[in-house]
Amino acid sequence: MKNVFMLGWSRGGMTTYLALKNKIPVNAVAVGGGMTDLIAVGKRRTGMITVYKKLIPDFDKRGEELMRERSSQYWVEQINVPVLVMQGGADWRADPGSQALAFAQRLQELGKTYELIVYADDDHAISLHRADSDKKIIEWFRRYTR
Repeated sequence: MKNVFMLGWSRGGMTTYLALKNKIPVNAVAVGGGMTDLIAVGKRRTGMITVYKKLIPDFDKRGEELMRERSSQYWVEQINVPVLVMQGGADWRADPGSQALAFAQRLQELGKTYELIVYADDDHAISLHRADSDKKIIEWFRRYTR
């Protein structure tokens, strides 16, 4: 149990960040296409607000507060393990600029251990570079094996 890692993709990426916020004991994490700022996503993709209302209890009364609680962009200082952030450059679901790049910038500002990989012209699932992204994930986890 001294070597535990976590991989999350898309919504699983957001859940991975939430697990870190809640101090899950892992060596490192890798996230692909994870949303880090639900507020920015809701502004860019207004239909997501309807999704949030269905999935997040009490959203109508405390919407912005609840989105911030789920958005790692607002509590990067609580992330204390190495993070591999992977993103498709043409991802329309999790916009690279407002999500992965903005999140990586905050990690950098706070001196956190991270690596950002953006696959230009690739999609949310990094379909065009799946073999390479899998290789990078394995390498990342091996780097933090005790």
